[in-house]
Amino acid sequence: MINVLVGKKGTGKTKVLIEMANKWSGETKGNIIYIDDGNRHMYDLDPSIRLMNAGEFRIKRADALLGFISGVIAGDFDIEKIYIDGLLKIVPMDNDEMESFFEGLEYLAQNFKVKFTVSINKDMEEIPEYVKKYTAE
Repeated sequence: MINVLVGKKGTGKTKVLIEMANKWSGETKGNIIYIDDGNRHMYDLDPSIRLMNAGEFRIKRADALLGFISGVIAGDFDIEKIYIDGLLKIVPMDNDEMESFFEGLEYLAQNFKVKFTVSINKDMEEIPEYVKKYTAE
């Protein structure tokens, strides 16, 4: 399962993501990963949540981010939820790259039973149709 939070910068997506992750930290049996472009939310997250600073790994392309996520899952089969904060800030991508990235996330979600929640800093009108199916609006 994939959920996408969409909105311009400053609309509270990160706060919602952190609240969701913290809520689930006490209710899930599996592990939770929070991927961000920095460490600034380290103290906002429950200590049981693994914060991964994608910026430290010099990820520059969508396929590299997908490979990174696949490696994280391969290293820990107990991962239940992965939160990705500011997808396009971590890796800028055009619509074709975004479509390929979400196809890869869908594969991982279905085959490894991982639930993804992703935030994207854009207006809903700017989001491609294939991503809109993951939004709650």
